[in-house]
Amino acid sequence: MSKHRYLSFLSIMLLGYAVFNRTFAYIGIPPLYIGEIALLWGAGLCILVPVPTMIAVANLPHLFLIGLMLWTCVCTVPYLSVYGIDSIRDAMLVGYGAFSIIIFSLMLESPKSLIWIYKVDYPKFIHAFLIGAFLVRCGVLLLGEENVPMIPGTNVPILGVRLGAFMMHLLGIAAYWMLGQHKISWFWYGMMVLNLLVSFTNRGGLLAFVLGFSVVMILRPTNAKIWRILALLCFVVGLLGVTGLELDLKHQGRKISVEQFFAQFASLGQSTGVADLDNTKEWRLSWWKDILNYTIYGPYLYQGKGFGINLAEDDGYSGTLFEGMRSPHNGHLTILARSGLVGFGLWILIQSTWLGAMTLSYLNARRAKHEEWVNLFTWVLAYWVAMMVNSSFDVHLEGPMGGIWFWVLFGFGLAASTIFVRCPAVMNSTFDEVRNSSDHQWTNSGFCSGKSMDYGFRV
Repeated sequence: MSKHRYLSFLSIMLLGYAVFNRTFAYIGIPPLYIGEIALLWGAGLCILVPVPTMIAVANLPHLFLIGLMLWTCVCTVPYLSVYGIDSIRDAMLVGYGAFSIIIFSLMLESPKSLIWIYKVDYPKFIHAFLIGAFLVRCGVLLLGEENVPMIPGTNVPILGVRLGAFMMHLLGIAAYWMLGQHKISWFWYGMMVLNLLVSFTNRGGLLAFVLGFSVVMILRPTNAKIWRILALLCFVVGLLGVTGLELDLKHQGRKISVEQFFAQFASLGQSTGVADLDNTKEWRLSWWKDILNYTIYGPYLYQGKGFGINLAEDDGYSGTLFEGMRSPHNGHLTILARSGLVGFGLWILIQSTWLGAMTLSYLNARRAKHEEWVNLFTWVLAYWVAMMVNSSFDVHLEGPMGGIWFWVLFGFGLAASTIFVRCPAVMNSTFDEVRNSSDHQWTNSGFCSGKSMDYGFRV
Protein backbone atom coordinates (compact mmCIF):
# COMPACT_ATOMS: atom_id res chain seq x y z
CA MET A 1 0.00 0.00 0.00
CA SER A 2 2.95 2.31 0.46
CA LYS A 3 3.24 2.91 -3.28
CA HIS A 4 -0.40 3.97 -3.44
CA ARG A 5 0.16 6.40 -0.58
CA TYR A 6 3.19 7.69 -2.42
CA LEU A 7 1.25 8.28 -5.64
CA SER A 8 -1.44 10.13 -3.65
CA PHE A 9 1.26 12.23 -1.98
CA LEU A 10 2.80 12.94 -5.40
CA SER A 11 -0.57 14.04 -6.76
CA ILE A 12 -1.06 16.50 -3.89
CA MET A 13 2.49 17.81 -4.33
CA LEU A 14 2.00 18.41 -8.06
CA LEU A 15 -1.23 20.28 -7.32
CA GLY A 16 0.59 22.42 -4.75
CA TYR A 17 3.35 23.26 -7.22
CA ALA A 18 0.81 24.16 -9.92
CA VAL A 19 -1.30 26.43 -7.68
CA PHE A 20 1.19 27.97 -5.24
CA ASN A 21 4.43 27.76 -7.24
CA ARG A 22 7.60 28.59 -5.27
CA THR A 23 5.65 29.12 -2.05
CA PHE A 24 4.75 25.43 -1.96
CA ALA A 25 8.27 24.40 -2.94
CA TYR A 26 9.58 25.89 0.31
CA ILE A 27 7.68 23.38 2.45
CA GLY A 28 10.20 21.33 4.37
CA ILE A 29 13.37 21.74 6.38
CA PRO A 30 16.40 22.99 4.40
CA PRO A 31 18.00 21.42 2.50
CA LEU A 32 15.23 18.79 2.38
CA TYR A 33 12.20 20.46 0.88
CA ILE A 34 9.06 18.64 -0.19
CA GLY A 35 10.43 17.83 -3.66
CA GLU A 36 13.58 16.23 -2.26
CA ILE A 37 11.52 14.28 0.29
CA ALA A 38 9.35 12.91 -2.52
CA LEU A 39 12.47 12.01 -4.52
CA LEU A 40 14.04 10.06 -1.65
CA TRP A 41 10.77 8.32 -0.79
CA GLY A 42 10.23 7.30 -4.40
CA ALA A 43 13.79 6.03 -4.77
CA GLY A 44 13.28 3.87 -1.69
CA LEU A 45 10.11 2.37 -3.17
CA CYS A 46 11.93 1.57 -6.41
CA ILE A 47 14.39 -0.54 -4.45
CA LEU A 48 11.44 -2.59 -3.17
CA VAL A 49 10.22 -3.34 -6.74
CA PRO A 50 13.48 -4.37 -8.46
CA VAL A 51 12.00 -5.96 -11.60
CA PRO A 52 9.91 -2.95 -12.76
CA THR A 53 12.82 -0.68 -11.83
CA MET A 54 15.24 -2.69 -13.98
CA ILE A 55 12.75 -2.52 -16.84
CA ALA A 56 12.45 1.23 -16.31
CA VAL A 57 16.23 1.67 -16.41
CA ALA A 58 16.47 -0.45 -19.59
CA ASN A 59 13.91 1.74 -21.36
CA LEU A 60 15.70 3.55 -24.20
CA PRO A 61 14.86 7.16 -23.23
CA HIS A 62 15.84 6.33 -19.65
CA LEU A 63 19.17 4.90 -20.80
CA PHE A 64 19.96 8.25 -22.42
CA LEU A 65 18.67 10.00 -19.29
CA ILE A 66 21.04 8.01 -17.09
CA GLY A 67 23.83 8.93 -19.50
CA LEU A 68 22.93 12.61 -19.10
CA MET A 69 22.84 12.21 -15.32
CA LEU A 70 26.36 10.75 -15.33
CA TRP A 71 27.61 13.52 -17.60
CA THR A 72 25.96 16.09 -15.33
CA CYS A 73 27.96 14.63 -12.43
CA VAL A 74 31.12 15.11 -14.49
CA CYS A 75 30.13 18.75 -15.06
CA THR A 76 29.20 19.28 -11.40
CA VAL A 77 31.79 17.60 -9.17
CA PRO A 78 34.70 19.94 -10.09
CA TYR A 79 32.63 22.95 -9.00
CA LEU A 80 31.29 21.64 -5.69
CA SER A 81 34.18 23.07 -3.70
CA VAL A 82 33.66 26.48 -5.31
CA TYR A 83 29.87 26.87 -5.47
CA GLY A 84 28.69 24.33 -2.89
CA ILE A 85 24.93 23.80 -2.69
CA ASP A 86 24.37 25.97 -5.79
CA SER A 87 26.06 23.28 -7.89
CA ILE A 88 23.65 20.64 -6.63
CA ARG A 89 20.62 22.88 -7.12
CA ASP A 90 21.63 23.62 -10.71
CA ALA A 91 22.28 19.93 -11.39
CA MET A 92 18.73 19.07 -10.31
CA LEU A 93 17.67 20.32 -13.73
CA VAL A 94 18.69 16.79 -14.77
CA GLY A 95 18.39 15.14 -11.34
CA TYR A 96 14.63 15.56 -11.30
CA GLY A 97 14.62 13.05 -14.15
CA ALA A 98 14.68 10.37 -11.44
CA PHE A 99 10.95 11.03 -11.03
CA SER A 100 10.43 9.59 -14.50
CA ILE A 101 12.06 6.31 -13.49
CA ILE A 102 10.12 6.29 -10.20
CA ILE A 103 6.69 6.82 -11.75
CA PHE A 104 7.47 4.28 -14.52
CA SER A 105 8.50 1.62 -12.00
CA LEU A 106 5.50 2.09 -9.72
CA MET A 107 3.00 2.10 -12.59
CA LEU A 108 4.45 -1.12 -14.01
CA GLU A 109 4.28 -2.71 -10.57
CA SER A 110 0.61 -1.72 -10.37
CA PRO A 111 -0.93 -1.20 -13.84
CA LYS A 112 -4.27 -0.21 -12.33
CA SER A 113 -2.58 2.97 -11.07
CA LEU A 114 -2.85 4.22 -14.66
CA ILE A 115 -6.62 4.42 -14.23
CA TRP A 116 -6.35 6.09 -10.84
CA ILE A 117 -3.99 8.76 -12.17
CA TYR A 118 -5.69 9.37 -15.50
CA LYS A 119 -9.37 8.99 -14.59
CA VAL A 120 -9.52 9.82 -10.87
CA ASP A 121 -6.61 11.96 -9.70
CA TYR A 122 -6.30 14.24 -12.73
CA PRO A 123 -10.01 15.24 -12.80
CA LYS A 124 -9.64 16.18 -9.12
CA PHE A 125 -6.58 18.22 -10.04
CA ILE A 126 -8.58 20.05 -12.72
CA HIS A 127 -11.24 21.31 -10.32
CA ALA A 128 -8.79 22.26 -7.58
CA PHE A 129 -6.46 24.03 -10.02
CA LEU A 130 -9.12 26.03 -11.84
CA ILE A 131 -10.40 27.46 -8.56
CA GLY A 132 -7.18 27.65 -6.54
CA ALA A 133 -4.93 29.07 -9.25
CA PHE A 134 -7.58 31.61 -10.25
CA LEU A 135 -7.84 32.87 -6.66
CA VAL A 136 -4.05 33.11 -6.34
CA ARG A 137 -3.78 34.98 -9.65
CA CYS A 138 -6.56 37.40 -8.66
CA GLY A 139 -4.82 37.99 -5.34
CA VAL A 140 -1.60 38.93 -7.14
CA LEU A 141 -3.49 41.23 -9.53
CA LEU A 142 -5.34 43.00 -6.72
CA LEU A 143 -2.28 43.49 -4.53
CA GLY A 144 0.26 44.09 -7.29
CA GLU A 145 3.35 41.89 -7.46
CA GLU A 146 5.47 44.47 -5.66
CA ASN A 147 3.06 44.52 -2.69
CA VAL A 148 2.79 40.77 -2.08
CA PRO A 149 4.49 39.91 1.24
CA MET A 150 7.46 37.56 1.25
CA ILE A 151 7.96 34.27 3.05
CA PRO A 152 9.96 35.21 6.18
CA GLY A 153 13.69 34.92 5.59
CA THR A 154 13.40 34.60 1.81
CA ASN A 155 12.77 36.70 -1.28
CA VAL A 156 9.90 34.42 -2.32
CA PRO A 157 6.39 36.01 -2.38
CA ILE A 158 3.64 34.24 -0.48
CA LEU A 159 1.46 34.51 -3.59
CA GLY A 160 3.23 33.98 -6.87
CA VAL A 161 2.24 32.86 -10.35
CA ARG A 162 4.42 31.72 -13.26
CA LEU A 163 2.09 32.58 -16.12
CA GLY A 164 3.85 30.29 -18.57
CA ALA A 165 3.25 27.26 -16.34
CA PHE A 166 -0.27 28.56 -15.65
CA MET A 167 -1.12 28.50 -19.37
CA MET A 168 0.61 25.15 -19.81
CA HIS A 169 -1.67 23.53 -17.24
CA LEU A 170 -4.72 25.19 -18.76
CA LEU A 171 -3.75 23.51 -22.03
CA GLY A 172 -3.49 20.14 -20.29
CA ILE A 173 -6.97 20.64 -18.86
CA ALA A 174 -8.46 21.78 -22.18
CA ALA A 175 -6.90 18.81 -23.98
CA TYR A 176 -8.22 16.39 -21.35
CA TRP A 177 -11.71 17.81 -21.74
CA MET A 178 -11.56 17.70 -25.52
CA LEU A 179 -10.50 14.05 -25.52
CA GLY A 180 -12.68 12.78 -22.66
CA GLN A 181 -16.03 11.09 -22.80
CA HIS A 182 -17.49 12.87 -19.76
CA LYS A 183 -19.71 15.93 -19.78
CA ILE A 184 -18.35 19.27 -18.57
CA SER A 185 -20.69 21.72 -16.89
CA TRP A 186 -20.84 25.35 -17.98
CA PHE A 187 -19.47 26.36 -14.59
CA TRP A 188 -16.12 24.69 -15.35
CA TYR A 189 -16.07 26.06 -18.89
CA GLY A 190 -16.59 29.48 -17.34
CA MET A 191 -13.73 28.91 -14.91
CA MET A 192 -11.50 27.95 -17.82
CA VAL A 193 -12.36 31.18 -19.66
CA LEU A 194 -11.74 33.29 -16.54
CA ASN A 195 -8.37 31.64 -15.99
CA LEU A 196 -7.38 32.27 -19.60
CA LEU A 197 -8.42 35.92 -19.37
CA VAL A 198 -6.16 36.60 -16.38
CA SER A 199 -3.14 34.69 -17.69
CA PHE A 200 -2.67 35.14 -21.44
CA THR A 201 -0.33 38.15 -21.02
CA ASN A 202 2.63 35.75 -21.01
CA ARG A 203 4.01 35.29 -24.53
CA GLY A 204 5.60 31.87 -24.02
CA GLY A 205 2.58 30.54 -22.15
CA LEU A 206 0.20 31.68 -24.86
CA LEU A 207 2.32 30.00 -27.53
CA ALA A 208 2.48 26.82 -25.43
CA PHE A 209 -1.31 26.78 -25.18
CA VAL A 210 -1.85 27.36 -28.90
CA LEU A 211 0.69 24.77 -30.07
CA GLY A 212 -0.55 22.18 -27.57
CA PHE A 213 -4.11 22.85 -28.72
CA SER A 214 -2.94 22.41 -32.32
CA VAL A 215 -1.53 18.97 -31.52
CA VAL A 216 -4.96 17.82 -30.35
CA MET A 217 -6.61 19.29 -33.44
CA ILE A 218 -4.14 17.55 -35.76
CA LEU A 219 -4.28 14.14 -34.07
CA ARG A 220 -8.03 14.12 -33.37
CA PRO A 221 -9.58 16.37 -36.08
CA THR A 222 -12.99 14.68 -36.03
CA ASN A 223 -13.57 15.21 -32.31
CA ALA A 224 -16.56 17.53 -31.97
CA LYS A 225 -15.53 18.79 -28.53
CA ILE A 226 -12.39 20.32 -30.01
CA TRP A 227 -14.37 22.54 -32.33
CA ARG A 228 -16.83 23.52 -29.59
CA ILE A 229 -14.02 24.65 -27.29
CA LEU A 230 -12.29 26.43 -30.19
CA ALA A 231 -15.55 28.23 -31.00
CA LEU A 232 -15.89 29.24 -27.33
CA LEU A 233 -12.36 30.68 -27.27
CA CYS A 234 -12.92 32.57 -30.52
CA PHE A 235 -16.17 33.95 -29.14
CA VAL A 236 -14.41 35.24 -26.01
CA VAL A 237 -11.64 36.91 -28.05
CA GLY A 238 -14.24 38.43 -30.37
CA LEU A 239 -16.28 39.69 -27.41
CA LEU A 240 -13.20 41.40 -25.98
CA GLY A 241 -12.54 43.03 -29.33
CA VAL A 242 -16.10 44.26 -29.81
CA THR A 243 -16.56 45.60 -26.28
CA GLY A 244 -13.05 47.03 -25.97
CA LEU A 245 -12.85 45.60 -22.44
CA GLU A 246 -9.39 45.84 -20.88
CA LEU A 247 -7.68 45.59 -17.51
CA ASP A 248 -4.56 47.67 -16.99
CA LEU A 249 -1.82 45.74 -15.15
CA LYS A 250 0.28 48.73 -14.15
CA HIS A 251 2.78 46.70 -12.16
CA GLN A 252 3.51 44.60 -15.28
CA GLY A 253 3.28 47.31 -17.91
CA ARG A 254 0.72 45.23 -19.81
CA LYS A 255 -3.04 45.10 -20.29
CA ILE A 256 -5.55 42.29 -20.47
CA SER A 257 -7.16 43.16 -23.79
CA VAL A 258 -7.56 41.84 -27.30
CA GLU A 259 -4.77 44.18 -28.49
CA GLN A 260 -2.42 42.62 -25.95
CA PHE A 261 -3.48 39.16 -27.13
CA PHE A 262 -2.40 39.82 -30.71
CA ALA A 263 0.69 41.77 -29.61
CA GLN A 264 1.94 38.63 -27.85
CA PHE A 265 1.96 36.74 -31.16
CA ALA A 266 3.38 39.62 -33.18
CA SER A 267 6.29 39.99 -30.75
CA LEU A 268 7.46 36.43 -31.46
CA GLY A 269 8.72 37.36 -34.89
CA GLN A 270 9.06 41.14 -35.14
CA SER A 271 9.22 44.40 -33.23
CA THR A 272 5.81 45.47 -31.97
CA GLY A 273 6.50 48.96 -30.62
CA VAL A 274 5.46 47.70 -27.18
CA ALA A 275 8.51 48.43 -25.02
CA ASP A 276 7.97 45.67 -22.46
CA LEU A 277 7.54 42.93 -25.06
CA ASP A 278 10.42 44.09 -27.25
CA ASN A 279 12.84 44.55 -24.35
CA THR A 280 12.28 41.08 -22.93
CA LYS A 281 12.68 39.57 -26.40
CA GLU A 282 15.88 41.47 -27.12
CA TRP A 283 17.79 40.44 -24.00
CA ARG A 284 16.67 36.83 -24.42
CA LEU A 285 17.85 36.67 -28.03
CA SER A 286 21.10 38.41 -27.15
CA TRP A 287 21.83 36.01 -24.29
CA TRP A 288 20.89 32.93 -26.32
CA LYS A 289 23.23 34.08 -29.09
CA ASP A 290 26.06 34.48 -26.56
CA ILE A 291 25.49 30.93 -25.29
CA LEU A 292 25.74 29.55 -28.81
CA ASN A 293 28.92 31.56 -29.39
CA TYR A 294 30.82 30.27 -26.35
CA THR A 295 29.61 26.66 -26.70
CA ILE A 296 29.09 25.67 -30.34
CA TYR A 297 31.62 28.21 -31.62
CA GLY A 298 33.73 28.73 -28.53
CA PRO A 299 35.84 27.24 -25.73
CA TYR A 300 32.98 25.51 -23.85
CA LEU A 301 31.98 23.22 -26.70
CA TYR A 302 32.09 19.84 -24.99
CA GLN A 303 31.61 20.40 -21.26
CA GLY A 304 29.97 23.82 -20.96
CA LYS A 305 30.48 26.13 -18.00
CA GLY A 306 29.38 23.54 -15.47
CA PHE A 307 26.72 23.44 -12.77
CA GLY A 308 27.06 25.99 -9.99
CA ILE A 309 28.19 29.12 -11.74
CA ASN A 310 25.68 31.96 -11.99
CA LEU A 311 25.23 32.18 -15.76
CA ALA A 312 23.52 35.57 -15.55
CA GLU A 313 26.54 37.11 -13.82
CA ASP A 314 29.17 35.28 -15.84
CA ASP A 315 27.49 36.06 -19.17
CA GLY A 316 26.91 39.70 -18.26
CA TYR A 317 23.12 39.66 -17.84
CA SER A 318 22.85 40.05 -14.07
CA GLY A 319 20.04 42.42 -13.10
CA THR A 320 18.43 42.29 -16.56
CA LEU A 321 14.71 42.70 -15.84
CA PHE A 322 14.47 39.73 -13.46
CA GLU A 323 16.01 39.99 -10.00
CA GLY A 324 17.84 36.90 -8.78
CA MET A 325 18.01 35.32 -12.25
CA ARG A 326 20.70 32.60 -12.58
CA SER A 327 19.90 30.92 -15.88
CA PRO A 328 18.61 32.01 -19.31
CA HIS A 329 14.88 31.72 -19.85
CA ASN A 330 15.33 28.61 -21.97
CA GLY A 331 15.85 25.24 -20.29
CA HIS A 332 17.27 23.65 -23.43
CA LEU A 333 19.97 26.31 -23.78
CA THR A 334 20.65 26.09 -20.05
CA ILE A 335 21.63 22.45 -20.61
CA LEU A 336 23.85 23.50 -23.52
CA ALA A 337 25.49 26.28 -21.52
CA ARG A 338 26.14 24.11 -18.46
CA SER A 339 26.94 20.71 -19.99
CA GLY A 340 28.13 21.56 -23.50
CA LEU A 341 27.44 19.72 -26.72
CA VAL A 342 27.70 16.30 -25.06
CA GLY A 343 24.96 17.08 -22.57
CA PHE A 344 22.80 18.84 -25.14
CA GLY A 345 23.14 15.91 -27.55
CA LEU A 346 21.96 13.50 -24.86
CA TRP A 347 19.06 15.84 -24.08
CA ILE A 348 17.99 15.74 -27.74
CA LEU A 349 18.23 11.94 -27.75
CA ILE A 350 16.13 11.69 -24.59
CA GLN A 351 13.34 13.83 -26.02
CA SER A 352 13.42 12.39 -29.54
CA THR A 353 13.27 8.74 -28.37
CA TRP A 354 10.43 9.61 -25.97
CA LEU A 355 8.59 11.36 -28.78
CA GLY A 356 9.16 8.32 -30.99
CA ALA A 357 7.73 6.01 -28.32
CA MET A 358 4.63 8.17 -27.86
CA THR A 359 4.07 8.55 -31.60
CA LEU A 360 4.36 4.81 -32.21
CA SER A 361 2.01 4.08 -29.33
CA TYR A 362 -0.50 6.58 -30.71
CA LEU A 363 -0.31 5.05 -34.19
CA ASN A 364 -0.63 1.46 -32.91
CA ALA A 365 -3.57 2.41 -30.70
CA ARG A 366 -5.23 4.13 -33.63
CA ARG A 367 -4.59 1.13 -35.88
CA ALA A 368 -6.10 -1.18 -33.27
CA LYS A 369 -9.06 1.22 -32.81
CA HIS A 370 -8.40 1.58 -29.05
CA GLU A 371 -10.04 5.00 -28.81
CA GLU A 372 -9.31 5.59 -25.13
CA TRP A 373 -5.64 4.76 -25.63
CA VAL A 374 -5.54 7.08 -28.64
CA ASN A 375 -6.97 9.86 -26.49
CA LEU A 376 -4.49 9.22 -23.68
CA PHE A 377 -1.44 9.36 -25.95
CA THR A 378 -2.81 12.47 -27.70
CA TRP A 379 -3.25 14.17 -24.32
CA VAL A 380 0.27 13.26 -23.21
CA LEU A 381 1.77 14.52 -26.49
CA ALA A 382 -0.14 17.81 -26.29
CA TYR A 383 0.92 18.36 -22.68
CA TRP A 384 4.54 17.55 -23.54
CA VAL A 385 4.53 20.03 -26.44
CA ALA A 386 3.16 22.75 -24.14
CA MET A 387 5.84 21.99 -21.54
CA MET A 388 8.65 22.03 -24.09
CA VAL A 389 7.47 25.34 -25.54
CA ASN A 390 7.08 26.95 -22.12
CA SER A 391 10.56 25.69 -21.19
CA SER A 392 11.90 27.57 -24.21
CA PHE A 393 10.75 30.92 -22.81
CA ASP A 394 10.98 30.53 -19.04
CA VAL A 395 13.03 29.09 -16.18
CA HIS A 396 10.72 26.10 -15.95
CA LEU A 397 12.69 22.85 -15.91
CA GLU A 398 15.33 24.23 -13.54
CA GLY A 399 13.05 24.31 -10.47
CA PRO A 400 10.92 21.62 -8.82
CA MET A 401 7.67 23.41 -9.75
CA GLY A 402 8.22 22.69 -13.44
CA GLY A 403 10.99 20.08 -13.44
CA ILE A 404 9.11 17.50 -11.36
CA TRP A 405 5.92 18.07 -13.37
CA PHE A 406 7.82 17.54 -16.63
CA TRP A 407 9.56 14.33 -15.57
CA VAL A 408 6.42 12.83 -14.00
CA LEU A 409 4.58 13.35 -17.32
CA PHE A 410 7.61 11.93 -19.14
CA GLY A 411 7.58 8.75 -17.02
CA PHE A 412 3.79 8.48 -17.10
CA GLY A 413 3.85 8.47 -20.90
CA LEU A 414 6.53 5.78 -21.10
CA ALA A 415 4.73 3.62 -18.53
CA ALA A 416 1.45 4.02 -20.41
CA SER A 417 3.09 2.88 -23.66
CA THR A 418 4.43 -0.25 -21.94
CA ILE A 419 1.11 -1.03 -20.24
CA PHE A 420 -0.63 -0.57 -23.60
CA VAL A 421 1.55 -3.34 -25.08
CA ARG A 422 1.38 -5.68 -22.11
CA CYS A 423 -2.05 -5.00 -20.67
CA PRO A 424 -4.32 -2.95 -23.01
CA ALA A 425 -7.46 -4.21 -21.24
CA VAL A 426 -6.71 -2.04 -18.23
CA MET A 427 -8.08 0.98 -20.09
CA ASN A 428 -11.39 -0.77 -20.76
CA SER A 429 -11.97 -1.72 -17.14
CA THR A 430 -14.61 -0.05 -15.03
CA PHE A 431 -13.78 1.99 -11.97
CA ASP A 432 -15.22 -0.71 -9.68
CA GLU A 433 -13.02 -3.38 -11.31
CA VAL A 434 -9.96 -1.27 -10.67
CA ARG A 435 -10.94 -0.37 -7.11
CA ASN A 436 -11.79 -3.94 -6.08
CA SER A 437 -8.90 -5.72 -7.81
CA SER A 438 -5.47 -6.42 -6.37
CA ASP A 439 -2.16 -5.62 -7.99
CA HIS A 440 -1.54 -9.38 -8.33
CA GLN A 441 -4.66 -9.74 -10.47
CA TRP A 442 -3.52 -7.09 -12.91
CA THR A 443 0.01 -8.37 -13.35
CA ASN A 444 -0.56 -12.13 -13.30
CA SER A 445 -4.12 -13.00 -14.35
CA GLY A 446 -6.59 -12.52 -17.12
CA PHE A 447 -6.49 -8.73 -17.04
CA CYS A 448 -3.03 -8.91 -18.58
CA SER A 449 -2.07 -11.37 -21.26
CA GLY A 450 1.15 -12.47 -19.58
CA LYS A 451 3.30 -11.43 -22.53
CA SER A 452 6.92 -10.66 -21.78
CA MET A 453 7.48 -7.11 -20.62
CA ASP A 454 8.25 -4.67 -23.40
CA TYR A 455 10.77 -1.89 -22.91
CA GLY A 456 8.33 0.80 -24.00
CA PHE A 457 10.11 2.18 -27.06
CA ARG A 458 9.42 -0.71 -29.41
CA VAL A 459 5.63 -0.95 -29.46
